[in-house]
Amino acid sequence: MRKKALLSLFSNIILQVVLILSNMIIPHYIILIYGSNVNGLINSLTQFLGYVALFEAGVGGVIKSTLYKALAKKDDIYLSKIMNSSRKHFKLLGIILIIYVVILCVFYPLLFNNEFSRLYTLILLLIIAINNFIQYYFGIANQLLIQADQKSYIINFSKIISFSLSTISMIICAILNVKIHILKAIGTVFLILPPIIYHFYIEKNYNINSKVNDDGVLKQKWDGFSHQLSYFIHSNTDILILTIFTNFSVVSVYSVYSLITNGLKSLLGVLTNTISAPLGTLYANKKIDKLKKQFLIFDYFNLLIVIFIFSIAAIMITPFVKIYVSGVTDINYDRLLFGFILVAAEAVYTLRISYTNIIFAAGHFKETRFHSYIESGANIIISLVLVFKLGLIGIAIGTLTGMLLRLILSILYVNNHICSINLKSTMFKYIINLSLSFVFIYIIVNYFIFEITSYLQWVIFALIISIIFFVIMFICNFIIFKKDFYDIIKEYFLNILKIRKKVTK
Repeated sequence: MRKKALLSLFSNIILQVVLILSNMIIPHYIILIYGSNVNGLINSLTQFLGYVALFEAGVGGVIKSTLYKALAKKDDIYLSKIMNSSRKHFKLLGIILIIYVVILCVFYPLLFNNEFSRLYTLILLLIIAINNFIQYYFGIANQLLIQADQKSYIINFSKIISFSLSTISMIICAILNVKIHILKAIGTVFLILPPIIYHFYIEKNYNINSKVNDDGVLKQKWDGFSHQLSYFIHSNTDILILTIFTNFSVVSVYSVYSLITNGLKSLLGVLTNTISAPLGTLYANKKIDKLKKQFLIFDYFNLLIVIFIFSIAAIMITPFVKIYVSGVTDINYDRLLFGFILVAAEAVYTLRISYTNIIFAAGHFKETRFHSYIESGANIIISLVLVFKLGLIGIAIGTLTGMLLRLILSILYVNNHICSINLKSTMFKYIINLSLSFVFIYIIVNYFIFEITSYLQWVIFALIISIIFFVIMFICNFIIFKKDFYDIIKEYFLNILKIRKKVTK
């Protein structure tokens, strides 16, 4: 199990690096060559097309939770029922997407677009929609099975290849200054590759009988709706509100900052996603004591990494954006406070993923749906109230508030209903490390930061403060939480060395 988890972890890290580079490079060329308003339009269309994911109704988490049991029992009939039901659902979702795209083609240019011709917007909309349709109609069900079987490295390597080819092709198109529609169309072609790979792998390695009746095997499908709703709102509310109440250039500012925070969130999400399958297996096999031990070690490890990475990001995000858009004058991208709040919101979101993952692995969708409603409601209401006076900052505050509420509720639920996590000890770790973060950020921003004008200066300064903060966190945590700190070293470093020695032999 550990070898597969490590392979999935390292391949996922490579994938996230590829995605981060792709998501940083392509918008940079689009902003410089086509303008901030075109970049804003692309991000707005992408978000609007993403709304169809709401109809997924959280079934992805329910499917994986059910697949853990089928794989643990090695029951091919039960597995076939789950896969047939999930494929039917996602094919329906593909059809819904087609209907939704038709509706968007009619209403989007009328309601939101006064900067581009209708034909210009419609063609771009259809190009972006093609990839979404292929993913839903052909790929997601097979991807969920591979993930549940702890073979995510297959998914990761296929995506590494497809995204690399897509990125390279779009860079070439941008350099040649081709039309934006051609650039997006060529980039989309290579993204069709992963669903094809999943299909052939499933056919070769699993005994899925397509004629088996699903018998309503996914009974909790609609209980996952609230969780999908909260993720949907977290991912899409900000750009929706900005599209309605501002303009595409402001959307572009938000999207550039979120490129960085989303990249960090995805990279750190590698850790939480890698352990979700083993946790699900442990819960399915009723090994609660081992589940508790593994979760407590990981949660502390996740806390340290999130605090470290996002503290540095809070300091360095605005200087990076200023260099990234150097030469762009159509809107001001220097938004220091907005950067701080957005980084804080995504840090809280990343902290809570370890808790929501164990909740989903345990299949507690219905029991925790109220958490999602609270998070979603707070996010929407606060964002709508504050966007008029505070703009981007108001949007970020709404997101942060929703994330904080959900984190608190998730911690309490895991402690009370899945496995006792020693709440006082956990909160003490959070308080100590958050305090270190706040003090460090305040001192650096107020007394040491200077005008950074090149990527080289940015890298040097980032490395210096990273080393300093790493040493501070290491010493403080080693002194205050010596036993828990050693457990992390033993689990995530010493055990890895033992595995490597066995492999080399």
